[in-house]
Amino acid sequence: MKLILAALCVIAGCSAQAEVTLPTAFIYGVGERALTYERAREALDLARLRVREELGVHLRVDAEYRVRLHPPSPDYDYIPAQHRTLSRLRRFLDRGKRRKRINIGVISPLKMGEVFYVGGLASDICSIERRGVAFANCQEENQAGAPRFNHSVTVITHELTHLLGGHHTNELPATVMHPNAAAFVDEMFPLPFAEGTKAEVRVCVERRSGG
Repeated sequence: MKLILAALCVIAGCSAQAEVTLPTAFIYGVGERALTYERAREALDLARLRVREELGVHLRVDAEYRVRLHPPSPDYDYIPAQHRTLSRLRRFLDRGKRRKRINIGVISPLKMGEVFYVGGLASDICSIERRGVAFANCQEENQAGAPRFNHSVTVITHELTHLLGGHHTNELPATVMHPNAAAFVDEMFPLPFAEGTKAEVRVCVERRSGG
């Protein structure tokens, strides 16, 4: 995996030093059809590389945790279920005072009926000072065998960018902050960051508190 990241750095021209470093917690969610730990960490690192190179923010992983998240019942409602998952991650982090400036979970895919999907949710936008929490529902491939790793990387990048100040944008061609960004991955990967998103992140990071 280090070779992959090194190659990407050569292609993208990684800077020697990031503009801003934020302590980050990685939560690996064990569950049905979840990525392996190694692939989850690889997906996160690819997302972190893009955030560092294109947004100027180094998300330094200072802590890693593993949690088991039981999938909701097949007839659940999407939005309430995602918020319940977010609440569970918050409680897990708060019980042990585990929160960092950025907290990202890479967990099992959404299960709707008998079908699994990628997805995600962030606690809020520009939440560095509030030590926000986000997660991405990830999988290696869907039940039809279609690859979903790049889609998972896109969702992780999308949710991290929310925590750093990025809002949704519906502009086309699609960017990483499109509300349904993963739907465009088969056409283009990686999706670009809009200039407006980069500006939003700069404003958020500049007003963050120290520590």
